[in-house]
Amino acid sequence: MSLLAYPFHILSAIFRFIFQTLRIPIPNVPLSSLSFGGLFAALRAPPLEAHTEAERWVRALEEETGARSSSSETGISTGAGEAGPSSLRQRGTAHQPERVLPDFFIGAYEDALRIAQRELRIACIVLVSAEHDDDGPFKREVLSDPAFVGMLERENILVWGGDVRGREAWSAAQKLGATTYPFVAFAALQPPRGLNTSSTSPLMTVLSRHQGRASTTSALLRDHLTTSLLPRVNPFLARQRAQAAERELARRLRAEQDAAFEASAARDRQRAEEREMVEREKQRKEREEEERREQEEIAAAKADSAREAWRRDARAAFLPPTGGSPAPGSVRVGIRLPNGSRNTVALARDASVLSLFAAVDAALHPVDGTSSSSGTDAETPDALMHEHALGPDEWWGFKIFNSYPRRAVEYDSTRSVQDAGVEGSVSVELVSLERVGSARSATSGDGDEDGYDTEDE
Repeated sequence: MSLLAYPFHILSAIFRFIFQTLRIPIPNVPLSSLSFGGLFAALRAPPLEAHTEAERWVRALEEETGARSSSSETGISTGAGEAGPSSLRQRGTAHQPERVLPDFFIGAYEDALRIAQRELRIACIVLVSAEHDDDGPFKREVLSDPAFVGMLERENILVWGGDVRGREAWSAAQKLGATTYPFVAFAALQPPRGLNTSSTSPLMTVLSRHQGRASTTSALLRDHLTTSLLPRVNPFLARQRAQAAERELARRLRAEQDAAFEASAARDRQRAEEREMVEREKQRKEREEEERREQEEIAAAKADSAREAWRRDARAAFLPPTGGSPAPGSVRVGIRLPNGSRNTVALARDASVLSLFAAVDAALHPVDGTSSSSGTDAETPDALMHEHALGPDEWWGFKIFNSYPRRAVEYDSTRSVQDAGVEGSVSVELVSLERVGSARSATSGDGDEDGYDTEDE
């Protein structure tokens, strides 16, 4: 296999001699291997990423010049798409001052231009070729010159570099039209030029190219920056920065206004939702109250109907007898009604309290006609009161009091008037309750504001 590789060995040497003579860089393809396996492995080797390629070049530059990147001591870590120094440190002595390199951008060439365009900075592109005789002096006398590096830092110039043996630097050389090395170019945003240009937006423009050792000395580059490039470019970039600051301020103000408007709209929505919730709750309560009133009115109407039916059909069975002589041992009870009239009834001592209440009810609410029930099968109002959930005051609509001592006669159909302590005269007071029937309410129009009609003896 080594014999078969020998012709390629000769061709590689011939082409390398021709390209070196013409100072034309060639990709670094190791055709010097002694076997086809090594050749094919080199051809199949994947190219380095732009970040790795730039990082390795800066590391090699630091090793070769004995200098360090200008901000390496800050400890900034380098990453893809970020400007940053190498991680190597200067290995100088205490008697020899440390030499510095520009703070090279670690990343792709196009990324460096995009960052310079976005940050409105001047970009400095440095391309070298390790195969040129001027490569070493350029690196030691220009790239590590404190005056040149200091100017780049003061003017905040973004620096990107590489060796054209690498893919990324080779691509940059083709785009910039580099023919001789070392090569230094400056680029920045500039207004469009030319009659055929319709765009008014600034474009990234190559401002100057410097090729060969004679044109890339530190003094010439510094003089070019001081007298030509910076006076021409900085005013335009300053205007662009001012406009960018105005746009940023306007954007921030719009964002703050939008945020304030959104917060106000959110508060308005919250207040509207709260009002709607309160209104819905109010409507719900009103509906419930209306339904409750309707149910109470229906219940009151049913209770009134049942009360009137009991008065018409059963009340007479519980009334004490009228006319003729009272039975021996009976109690004569004088009843003073709210309208001032007086009635007298004779009640047997064992007569039910219901008879007294029925007599008062008959005096207040007389019914035309006769009762259809006899005394034996007449129904007391107790079951109706329980059915309609009415207390004695709500059913009868009045209270009965002994005149002296003044004491209320509680309704109990199972007690006798003697047990209830009824004797002499009693007074009647109407009770003003919502659930008392309409007929009873009509008779209480002369009552006091406390809901009772009271007439003293």
